Amino acid sequence: MMNTDRQDYNQYNLLTPLAYGGVAEYNKSNQKKQNAQIRQLVRELQLSPSKDKLQQTYTLILASIILQNTSMLKEIYTRYINTQYKTSNPTLTKYEIDLIADKLYEVYQIRKEYTNERLKDMVKKDYNTQLALLGGIMVGSRNALKSIKDSVKTLQLNADNMLDDSIHRLRADLTTTTAKEYGAFGYIWKNQQDFRVVGNPHGIYPIVRNPITHGNHWDRQDKLYLYEYAPSKIKQQLRQRGIKFELDKDLLDGSPGEPYGCRCYRINVFNEIGRAHV
Repeated sequence: MMNTDRQDYNQYNLLTPLAYGGVAEYNKSNQKKQNAQIRQLVRELQLSPSKDKLQQTYTLILASIILQNTSMLKEIYTRYINTQYKTSNPTLTKYEIDLIADKLYEVYQIRKEYTNERLKDMVKKDYNTQLALLGGIMVGSRNALKSIKDSVKTLQLNADNMLDDSIHRLRADLTTTTAKEYGAFGYIWKNQQDFRVVGNPHGIYPIVRNPITHGNHWDRQDKLYLYEYAPSKIKQQLRQRGIKFELDKDLLDGSPGEPYGCRCYRINVFNEIGRAHV
């Protein structure tokens, strides 16, 4: 384990997902500390450009966002199994959630590792680009110098967007897993009912630009969607009762929380017979 009292960046290989620079866990205070360190490294890089300084800068950026992603997703998982499972599964008990806690933890681990790998690839790509420009900096190219400063800002913004998307996707993953474990045959679509919902005629995204990547989530509010594994008997009963439904598998952009930037969620509808764990 590293000594967090030292800022010895050179003891770590580039793109190793470790926290350092005096920070061992994620919180807002430590994030500010790391961001300040990154800004200082960028200033030093501009004054005295070198490969070592570039490596230190990008390694700290990666360490910061990996730590942030891991901590935030762990918090989402913990909140879900403790209380927030009720939002999407109001008929389930804490006992039932505890029975599948190991599977839900595995879901968290998979999402965490997947996002961390994407973050590493993104940072590595940008690092290699800036490494190629390093020669321009060392001969005094103003364009190359500006490129690295702007690139770091863009990289951090893209990382924030990826982290936000990862949170929504983990919530969707946990809810889907719970649905499968306890025999939910479908769900009610819920959006945030605010100006950011795509398709809201009075919002900032009234027009659907690409239904494959993000459909009209405003129109899906309170609609019933059946999972692909929903029994034929359930479908027949719904039709007999005149209850309209659509199929989850037919959604071009995916289930609630799956499209990039989607903040929607679902309320699972359970077939009591399917609650086999109880």
